[in-house]
Amino acid sequence: MERTTQVHAPYNFVPFSNKVLVRYESPEQLPPHDVLDTSLKSGEIHITMCAETPVLVADGKDSRKVHFFRGADGTYQIPGSSVRGLIRQTMQILGFGHIRAKEDLEDYQIYFRDMASSRDSAANALKQYYHTVMGMKSERINGKSRMIPQAVQSGYLYRKNGKYFICPTVSPVFRVSRKHVDAAQFGEGHARTINVFYRDNGQQVQTISKTYQEKTKPGVLLFTGRPVSKVPNGLYLFPERDQDAVPISVPEIDVLSYLEDWESRRNTLKVYDPQFWALPKKDGEYKPVFYICHDQHVYFGMSRMLRIGYRYSLSQGLPKSHCRMAQSDAIILDYPHAIFGYTEKNAAYRSRVDFGALHLQGVAKELTGIQTVLGEPKPSFYPGYVQGAKNYNEDDFQLRGYKLYWLKKTAKAAEPSNQNENVGTIMYPLDQGSTFGGVIRYRNLTPDELGLLLWCIRLDEGCYHSLGMGKPYGYGRMKVTIDRLVEWDYNMMYTVTGLTGAMTEPKCLDDAVETYIRTYHNYAAASLRKKQSKQSSLRDYDEIRDFLYLRSELCEGEKVEYMPLTAFKNCRGSLPTVKEIRIEQEQKQQQKPTTKEEWMAALLEKYKRH
Repeated sequence: MERTTQVHAPYNFVPFSNKVLVRYESPEQLPPHDVLDTSLKSGEIHITMCAETPVLVADGKDSRKVHFFRGADGTYQIPGSSVRGLIRQTMQILGFGHIRAKEDLEDYQIYFRDMASSRDSAANALKQYYHTVMGMKSERINGKSRMIPQAVQSGYLYRKNGKYFICPTVSPVFRVSRKHVDAAQFGEGHARTINVFYRDNGQQVQTISKTYQEKTKPGVLLFTGRPVSKVPNGLYLFPERDQDAVPISVPEIDVLSYLEDWESRRNTLKVYDPQFWALPKKDGEYKPVFYICHDQHVYFGMSRMLRIGYRYSLSQGLPKSHCRMAQSDAIILDYPHAIFGYTEKNAAYRSRVDFGALHLQGVAKELTGIQTVLGEPKPSFYPGYVQGAKNYNEDDFQLRGYKLYWLKKTAKAAEPSNQNENVGTIMYPLDQGSTFGGVIRYRNLTPDELGLLLWCIRLDEGCYHSLGMGKPYGYGRMKVTIDRLVEWDYNMMYTVTGLTGAMTEPKCLDDAVETYIRTYHNYAAASLRKKQSKQSSLRDYDEIRDFLYLRSELCEGEKVEYMPLTAFKNCRGSLPTVKEIRIEQEQKQQQKPTTKEEWMAALLEKYKRH
């Protein structure tokens, strides 16, 4: 009997809130940018970001050997855009933001291929769906039973004016046996295509050659995948394009879904050339593909057993309140969009907060190259991304929420499982203790907006932000400190003292920051109570408690690591929620020790971080 595996991962989710905190009822209520409003808050927030574990903000130059980002002057920096993205996602959670598909959530169909799930497994329904869409039929070929996808057709994918089309082949594709007398001349090797000339009798290919022979036809020979366990890869001969056929337009959602699926599998495709599966980039470039038209979608790929999409895209799994708002003609002005700006529905509003780059303070120490495989969480693993025992084929599935990585006590990258030089990434992070400083400028914010911004930057005592590459392995745990809070008095700007007199700072920085944060708390709590909320404090909401737990709990061990590939087929249930983990931990802490040894262990656990 196979041992089952409990689902675990280095990440978990802050649940999407069913509530949306709308700050402004209409764009007309937003503070204008061309007015210096003395009743609003403008100024600067000076911050320091210190790496508690080694950190790597990629420079984007080499995907194989990744070094820390440097500015135009050659110094190490954290770009302002990276800080902005970090704070904005935090504001989506702490500010009860409205989730917009394609902006706050990548909206596409997850692709899958299911041929062999057992009848008594939870995935059996997906296998039956896959077989139905593909038109699977068992046929005897050369004395062997083989499943043939009857609904799959052959054609050539091409690009024209930024859009993608498929031109069908003039006749059905031919499967070519590796034992064919002419196959040996092309060798084995990995996935590739070769332009050839051939003769056929309508049912089978008779001859194949690299050069034109009398009465031969042009075609393309496709090698699918790679040889596995000494089994040769498949060979398919694509006849030429049917110039009289009406091209099949590929919907944009299917192009995006294919790209996302391709990107998510790039690491596994590195043993080949990942570009082999890339979309044509230039007009006039044609690629042989298998395709199927189903339910207003066009699924395509370079394998006859296509990966197809689940019935529903990711946005189907958002809370119903967010879906209803998305269907409204009105612009939803929650805190993140009111503060950071938006472009939608033929309207736009510029951000009222500017993030400057954070510059390294002191001397940097770049660590020796660390080779690892940067495993990326894949929504295709629905036990980890969907609540309960649901999947993307069910119309009532619900996404778990905002994905965040568990914080680790120490950083340790996973080593590649094989010695293939094409697999994995070599990271060159800066050592822990690296400190960066910079300025965030704000203008025309209300006191509650400034309070939310300060909370998103500072978080609560004992909390950390997570930044850069290697987060699954504990890299990039950052402590953020607010060093100065500068406010501008517009009335003083045009006096004799000028800008010097217009810049003021509170006598007690911590009290001033806490006062602004409390202002947001009071405003938000009062607004949410109007929506019949039973909670009196923002920190009583499960989504806020889960977020603060994820940003403060320092973890280690198997339960916060990726599962080995061999464990996926035997996993049962789904990823435990943060709330379940949090409550279990709270219950353990509430259990009073009864022996001297237990008291000593409890004290050590309590003070281990100090």
